[in-house]
Amino acid sequence: MGIGTVYRRYANKHELINEVFVQGMTELAEAAETADADPDPWAGLVGFCDFACRHMADNRGLGEMMLSVPEEVQRLGCVRERIESTMNHLLEHAISAGVLRPDIAGTDFFALMTMVETMATLTRSVNPEAWRRYLAILLDGIRGDTVPRQTLPVGPLTEEEIHAAKHAVFAARKK
Repeated sequence: MGIGTVYRRYANKHELINEVFVQGMTELAEAAETADADPDPWAGLVGFCDFACRHMADNRGLGEMMLSVPEEVQRLGCVRERIESTMNHLLEHAISAGVLRPDIAGTDFFALMTMVETMATLTRSVNPEAWRRYLAILLDGIRGDTVPRQTLPVGPLTEEEIHAAKHAVFAARKK
């Protein structure tokens, strides 16, 4: 798409950013529907969480956009409803199968994904895959008691990586 096409389709930069965000949210809705269709509710849930966290880790600013896009973006309400409805169904299925703690709610996933996205932001410059470790820890924390815990996919951050990551985040905030 050329710059002229962009100017014809969108009144301003904010409108373009909103459209990109809505497209990203639509991809999340499709991933939630794929997860809900998986006959193994735990595999579906893990697949969705991995997709969502990878999406946020790979797309800088998506987490910020989730907090800052105005609710009045018309299509966003429909997409959010689609995600929430699908996720609630998936969670009910996972709880009834005994693979998810019964006290987990759909709203918990916003906080969980935000935690992982924060780690992705913190460690992006020193270990871009570190978020996977923290996702695995979170997923183990919400599993049903009878489900074996998974092997952590990435090793812990080194002291040097933690210091370098903190320095990079704080340096970026000063700009």
